[in-house]
Amino acid sequence: MLTRTKAKAASAKNPTASELLRAGKLESYRLLLAQAEEKCVALEKRQDELKNVNVIGLTVIHKVFGVGTVTEQNDATISVAFSFGSKRFLMPSAFIQGFLKAEDTAMDNVVFQLNDLAKQIKAVQDSISAVNASIKVLESK
Repeated sequence: MLTRTKAKAASAKNPTASELLRAGKLESYRLLLAQAEEKCVALEKRQDELKNVNVIGLTVIHKVFGVGTVTEQNDATISVAFSFGSKRFLMPSAFIQGFLKAEDTAMDNVVFQLNDLAKQIKAVQDSISAVNASIKVLESK
């Protein structure tokens, strides 16, 4: 009769079918994880490019403040000159959340793309989390 230690030693030399299956699944999940992480990086790079689109001089409309013109832009904010003075907004959040609406349809396209990219990034991040959870489960066995 084999003791547990001898059984483990024997299985280390000759992996069982379930161990081979688990190893194959782990390899498959790790490949999926690498692909998802690569896709996420590419989507985030495209998102950063769109966030940095130059909007200085763009005419915008705010529901309360009316029509204004973007006068300044930095990495995170824009300044919009309205008839009563200037206001700062987060870029691109002000457009995405609907605080500002551009009269230029090209900016509407940028906002649409940013929204779409945000959804895609979220889906990929959810996929990464699910794959990581599956890997943890398989590794714990």
